[in-house]
Amino acid sequence: MSYQCKECRAPISAKTLSVSCDNCSNVYHIKCANISKAQYENISATPGCVWKCTACNDNTGEMAKSFDNEQLLKAIETLNQTVAMLKEEVKALKAEKDHVNMEVIISEISERQKRSNNIIIFKLKESNEDMKTVIDIIKNIAPNVATDEITINRLGKKHDNSPAPLKVKLGSRDDVFAILKNKRKLRETHPTISIGTDQTKLQQEYFKRIKGELERRKDTGETNLFIKYINGVPTITKSKNE
Repeated sequence: MSYQCKECRAPISAKTLSVSCDNCSNVYHIKCANISKAQYENISATPGCVWKCTACNDNTGEMAKSFDNEQLLKAIETLNQTVAMLKEEVKALKAEKDHVNMEVIISEISERQKRSNNIIIFKLKESNEDMKTVIDIIKNIAPNVATDEITINRLGKKHDNSPAPLKVKLGSRDDVFAILKNKRKLRETHPTISIGTDQTKLQQEYFKRIKGELERRKDTGETNLFIKYINGVPTITKSKNE
């Protein structure tokens, strides 16, 4: 089935980069829609991302609810930051991996987005009231976080009397940040448990490598070293107080 660009009226072939308006379904060449190739690739790689043509935006008086221009730019910025973080991690892991291609990076970005609204609670004793306990914990450390639609599930089985980690799916990334920012309050009410992000296998491998490097450097006599997250990437840093 062939299409015609709504703007220039020229036919759109199967090999031509084009976008379809989520509202009116008209198809445009990306050039006619003032979308760069990089923006097109970012939109295509972002689950749930929709685009709305200028005509529809003018008619409705507002941008698409799920993705207006401001949201699109914010999403692209977030994706660029994620790609930058991945490049750093991939660069460090390249010596251990034979080949890392763009498909792997896109897959990693998608996987991180799927996990971005999740937190993992470690060493929380298993019971029939896990949900109630989780809600109590959240209300204690971040009372403004909504808990009416959260979901939970245990990851794996209990091992050596250690409870299986508990994954909690929240409503937004902001909720995740609010909880992580205040997780130190757990020391007062639940000193034996900890909370972390829902990391992909690549993130786990990278952190394990960095942690091992930190231990090796300490063993060789280096002091005042610690792991600090810089632009979202765990990095070995030396204390300035040395």
